[in-house]
Amino acid sequence: AAPAAGGAGGVPSEGKRTATAGADRRGKRKSAVEDLEEDDEDEAGNAGGEDPTKTGNSTPITAYPPEYLTLGLEEAFFLCYGLGCLDVVDPRGRPMDIDTLWRACIKAEPNFASTYVVYHHYRSRGWVPRSGIKFGVEFMVYRKGPVSHHASYSVCVVTTNADTLQPWSSDNRALSWPALVCLNRLSAQVAKELVVCHVLRPADMADAELQSPDCLKRLRLQQVLMRRWVAERNRQTA
Repeated sequence: AAPAAGGAGGVPSEGKRTATAGADRRGKRKSAVEDLEEDDEDEAGNAGGEDPTKTGNSTPITAYPPEYLTLGLEEAFFLCYGLGCLDVVDPRGRPMDIDTLWRACIKAEPNFASTYVVYHHYRSRGWVPRSGIKFGVEFMVYRKGPVSHHASYSVCVVTTNADTLQPWSSDNRALSWPALVCLNRLSAQVAKELVVCHVLRPADMADAELQSPDCLKRLRLQQVLMRRWVAERNRQTA
């Protein structure tokens, strides 16, 4: 005779298959509940004083190296002179006053007076200047900072004689037309606009006067926004 449905030698019945599937699901739910309970026990153990930075075999987790804040000369002086929220000390640990810090910056960067005028101008108006050395300029200017926005402008600084409107000295940046075209094309490639900041220095200002931050009262700033003119885009038809 044929074996009965659901017997040892026969095909399992539908009811038995359903019961088996239900048991599997209950087993899975039970396993999930046990996992949650084990997680709760682990959290309770950490709350009781265990070191969360150690694994089960007491091996400490590798920590990231500390990050250091690096300030440029212009930003450091602005925090001291403009905001008064930074104290700078010399290599011997002695505090530096504003005049001493200014002379140290001038010694490190002879064109510091001009670059600081430009930095102070943008920073005091809510912009965030950062070094633009990677793009061949003095500053990249951000609307809110590098974290939230790309730079809007690349800024080139030129010290100019206020009377003749010529570059102040031969050691200054040589802004010939080919150099301007190169800077403008580079800025356009990275979706920036080029701004040439002329720091107007009076003709009667001696170099000794630049040894004090009081010279900032006599320096003026003139900005020129450079844009590339493309003949094909501006051609007028008859």
